[in-house]
Amino acid sequence: MGTAPPCAFAKIYKWRDDKGKLHFTDNPSKIPLKYRQEQKIETFEGPPESTDPVKLRVPEPVTKKHVIPLTSIGNGNYIVDVMINGSIPGKFVVDTGASSVTLSEGLGRKVHRNLGSLPKLQVQTGGGMVDSPLLLLRSLKVGSARVENVEANVNPFLGEGFDGLLGMSFLGDFQVRVDSTDDALILDPPGKKGEPTWGGKPGKWWQRRYEAYVSKMLGYRMMAERNKNDYSAANNLRKLSKFYEELYESLDKRAERVDLPEEFRMNPKNMRVQVP
Repeated sequence: MGTAPPCAFAKIYKWRDDKGKLHFTDNPSKIPLKYRQEQKIETFEGPPESTDPVKLRVPEPVTKKHVIPLTSIGNGNYIVDVMINGSIPGKFVVDTGASSVTLSEGLGRKVHRNLGSLPKLQVQTGGGMVDSPLLLLRSLKVGSARVENVEANVNPFLGEGFDGLLGMSFLGDFQVRVDSTDDALILDPPGKKGEPTWGGKPGKWWQRRYEAYVSKMLGYRMMAERNKNDYSAANNLRKLSKFYEELYESLDKRAERVDLPEEFRMNPKNMRVQVP
């Protein structure tokens, strides 16, 4: 009967930084030189024991680069195939100058049967100022890239030959490049290489998204109060506020799931909106 070999452990090095925080490593080269010179580095023949519970960070899925074929329509413009809500196809012009995804009226009616019930935004178009219905796309897929909860508006004067504009309410989830040589849309993960992410998004992305939703939610709420004597206007403004409130709540639930630090969040309950 054989004897089991003893467990072997590499040496573990223990050191303390300027803030008093203890560190452990099995690679002495990772200890900054100043700490190697200033203090005695303790070693262990095995992993140090601790009575403090350790919270393990769940590995996040690695966000990848998406390379999506484009069709050139001249003058530096491109069309890309999209899929809305998993079942509604369309052809969109890539438009990094558009703040939001825009749908033609025909495509808008495929997504939402009753456009008249939606909140309206005043939008400048080639045909002048129009009331543009605001709606939420449960998902928008472009090639291998998919984004959930995408803001979109409907423009009845959109040009012929395409179904919409692919704007920043989708593209803002990525770093965007257009390869005009190979006619490809390249969507890189947001943030810098090595930057901490939560749910695949860096802290600045979360901050910008919180700020956008909260400012619109509270802003439209304030405008509704100012226009309370105009029932039609106030009712539309309350719908707009509710639209962004629901986006905020969805974002906050998502932040909870990925343990987003409080420093990147924004709580509208802590913000005051004064109505003159």
